[in-house]
Amino acid sequence: MTGLVAVGARGYPDSMPSIVIWLVGCFLAGFVAGVFVGRWWSLAFAALVPLAFVPAGDDSDGAPEWQTALVVLAPFALVGIALGVAARRTRR
Repeated sequence: MTGLVAVGARGYPDSMPSIVIWLVGCFLAGFVAGVFVGRWWSLAFAALVPLAFVPAGDDSDGAPEWQTALVVLAPFALVGIALGVAARRTRR
């Protein structure tokens, strides 16, 4: 059976890496926040993404998780917020 993807217990396909879920999630959360707030100052919310990872400690290579989130996830949230704000402002 081609075209069917096995969905695991996590709720998404087993072949999809978990980082993709985090990237899409940060983008969508940022987009929703941008649409909801509708102001350009809301771009500062992207700096809050690493705060969720402070309790996680260090990852396998010794870097703190919050630094990894700042470098990898925050830009996706930033783009999502910017697109959300732009979408709300163009609807006026």
